[in-house]
Amino acid sequence: MDLKRVFWDASMYKGEMGYLKTQRKYELAKTIVFYVLSFAILALGWISTGTRNNLLTIVAVLGILPATKALVVTILFFRYQGCPEEEAKKIESALWIEHGHKRLSLYDRVFTGQKKTFEVRNLTIGDGCILYYAEPGKVDEKAFKEHLAPFLGAEHLDGYTIKGYEHLEKYLERIRSLSIDPPQEKDLALRRMLCQISL
Repeated sequence: MDLKRVFWDASMYKGEMGYLKTQRKYELAKTIVFYVLSFAILALGWISTGTRNNLLTIVAVLGILPATKALVVTILFFRYQGCPEEEAKKIESALWIEHGHKRLSLYDRVFTGQKKTFEVRNLTIGDGCILYYAEPGKVDEKAFKEHLAPFLGAEHLDGYTIKGYEHLEKYLERIRSLSIDPPQEKDLALRRMLCQISL
C-alpha cells in the first residue's frame, strides 16, 4: 500500500484509469486507521488510569475529528463509480498514437458545481478541444461549459471548444480524429488545472 497516497497526496494518481476504484480503498483504509488509533488511545488511557477522566481521553476525542473527515471523504468516493473497465480499455486503445505517444486524457473525474455535479468517465484534450464522455443521459454540455468557464478564464486557458458524448463509439471516433501532434504546453496546463478542480 502506498502510504503517501493514503495519508498525504493522491494528486499524482488523479486522472489515471481506475483512480476512483483504487482511491476508495485507500480512503477506507485511512478512515479505519484513524478510528482504530482514536479508540486505542482512549482504551490505553482508561486502562492505565482506571478512569475516563484523563488527558488521553481528550487526545482520543480530538482524534475523532480527522477520522470523521476521512469518513466523509470515503462516503464521497463511494458515491461515484468511474469508467467501467471494458470501456476504459477501448478508450485507452483509441488514445495511443504511433511511435508510442498518447493523447492527453483523464479518467474518472468528478466536477462539483453549485447546482450540479458532473461525473465524467473520460476527458481528452487536443486540437483546441475538450472532449468528454459521460454516462448516457448525464451529458449536460451547456452546464458543463458554464461550470468550467470561470476556471479556464482565471488560468488564461479559454478558447477551447467543449463537446460531450454519451455514446462510446462516437466518442472513440472523435478521439481518433484528433491531431497526432504532441500536446502543447497550454494543453498540459489545462490537464493539471482540470485535475485540481475535480475530485
